[in-house]
Amino acid sequence: GCSSLTTVDASNASFASIEQGAFNNTPLTQISFPDTLTTIGVNAFLNCSELTALDLSGTKLSSVGNGAFTGCTSLVSVSMPSTLETWPGFGDSGKLSKVTIASDNQNLESVDEVMVIKKGTDGTKTLTYVVPNVSRDDDGLRSVTIPKDVTSIDISAFRNATLDAVYVEEGNTAMSSMGNGAAVIGSNGAVLYIAGAVESIELPDTVSSLSSNVLEYATALKRLAWGGSGTTGNLSIPSASSGLDELVLTTTGSVTM
Repeated sequence: GCSSLTTVDASNASFASIEQGAFNNTPLTQISFPDTLTTIGVNAFLNCSELTALDLSGTKLSSVGNGAFTGCTSLVSVSMPSTLETWPGFGDSGKLSKVTIASDNQNLESVDEVMVIKKGTDGTKTLTYVVPNVSRDDDGLRSVTIPKDVTSIDISAFRNATLDAVYVEEGNTAMSSMGNGAAVIGSNGAVLYIAGAVESIELPDTVSSLSSNVLEYATALKRLAWGGSGTTGNLSIPSASSGLDELVLTTTGSVTM
């Protein structure tokens, strides 16, 4: 292997693919790509923990293999071209704070450089990814605002994002946020997300269920309350209840866990 390789300049080269494991476990800090690149193979950049930026915007990249960027723990920014079909995994890139996608991409779009939206052929839009390192605002809070045309949220979209609040743009008919941005609630009464930094939450009695993984990603949550003296509805709670210390559930209906 190239155990001391730190820089690769392939901007003037002419190849279409980077093969499986091509640069894994190398101390790369900088790499440029040819405009002919279309494919990155499985584990191609596995454990390239010194790499801080990926600029693929000038390529024709369409597909990325599983684990291609696993272990790229120092990545801060990623830029993708109009040809990319599916957002690749950046699961353990905890410093990632900026993602951009070419505006003419028909499959994906970036919002505020912190969210990735997948465009369905039927006009639907799914929130697919939120960067883990969202910048703090003037009040010291980390928050995002989901656009009004987003119709669903991927189960893993917030997997590594620790946020103080998530808001939903006014006019979205598929979901809404609690007033303080502590949670996102679907129009069907399901809690889609609880902000990762929230320690205590009182859900409105219009809520009927918590989607799978909601509590798993609510890593700071210790207390959850739902219902009151007039509540008659039912509530379904997923079995993986994270680090909850206290559940306060009040209803004449049923609660299932």
